[in-house]
Amino acid sequence: MKNFFRITFLAFIFSCVITVFVSDAHAGAYYLNDTKLARVHVILKNGETFDGKTKLPGGWYTKPIKVTPDEGKTRKFKPEEIEALVVWEKKHPDKQFVMRRITRPYYNRKGQWKHDNVQWMFAQAVGKHLTIYMGAPMYEFNRRNGTLVGLAQYNNGFSSVGVKTGAEKGVFIGNKKSLMEFLSDDPPICRRLEANEIDSNDYQTIVDVYEPVE
Repeated sequence: MKNFFRITFLAFIFSCVITVFVSDAHAGAYYLNDTKLARVHVILKNGETFDGKTKLPGGWYTKPIKVTPDEGKTRKFKPEEIEALVVWEKKHPDKQFVMRRITRPYYNRKGQWKHDNVQWMFAQAVGKHLTIYMGAPMYEFNRRNGTLVGLAQYNNGFSSVGVKTGAEKGVFIGNKKSLMEFLSDDPPICRRLEANEIDSNDYQTIVDVYEPVE
C-alpha cells in the first residue's frame, strides 16, 4: 500500500503547480473567493480515485469530505480513508494543489511541545527526500490567478512542516534554528544555510539539494 501511494502521489504531485504560500492573506483579500465548490481528485488509501466538486476542508476539519461528481451520486469520504486530495479552482485547471492530513507537533506559547495534531495542509515544495507542507486554519483560492491561499485571524495559525520520505510525522520548521536541526543529517546544506547561501524560506531549493547522510 505504501509503495502504491508513493507512486500515485508522486505522479500527481509532480504534475501539480506548487506555489508560494501566502502568509498575509489580507494583501490579496480583494481577490479571494468564497470557495464553495473546488474541483477535486480524491486518492483513497485503498487505491480508488474519485473526481468531482467539494468544499475545501479547513485545516482542522475532521468531518467526511463530500464530493459531487459531474454525473452520478454524491459520495462522502472519511478523512482516515483519504491519502490525498488534488484540488484546483475550476477556472484555473493548470494550477493544482495536493492536500494531505499531516501529523504535526503542537507547541504552547512558550515553545513547549504539548501534543501532536493532524491538520489538512498542502504541499509547497517537493523533493526526492523531503516534502514541505504549509498549513492554516482555512483555505481559499485567489480568483484572479487560482493560487491556493491560507487564511487565519491576525496572521496566527500558519505553520511550515517538513516530512522526510518514509516518515510518519512532520516536524515544525518555522524558523531557521528549527529548520537546521531538522536537516542536521545533511551537514553541507546546514553550512549553506548558516552562511546564508540558501535562504531559510527558499523551500524549493532546500528540497532540491537536501541529501541526508545514510
